[in-house]
Amino acid sequence: MDFSIRTAPATFFKISGTALNPTPVPSPLGFVDRSFNSFALLSVDAHVIDSFAANQFPNAVPANNRGAGEFEIRNVRPGIYELYPDPLAGGVLAGRTIVDVNA
Repeated sequence: MDFSIRTAPATFFKISGTALNPTPVPSPLGFVDRSFNSFALLSVDAHVIDSFAANQFPNAVPANNRGAGEFEIRNVRPGIYELYPDPLAGGVLAGRTIVDVNA
């Protein structure tokens, strides 16, 4: 047999931006959180190392600092992904975008 082994890169990145939740909810403290709590990244170029499953990432921005929809996800490996905000919230996909994470 002839096969090659692909190793995961040691460098990780972050993705940040703004994603507005179409159904914002007031928090118990009185501020309106227009952001998403988590995101999923689905590799466009999936390989065995990616396990063909979406990777869930929590929004690293504290809830009281993301009233305008700010988000940051950390520890992302290089690659091309479909980014879905909170894809399992109520079973409704809020949208997606393609992101290219590279060194």
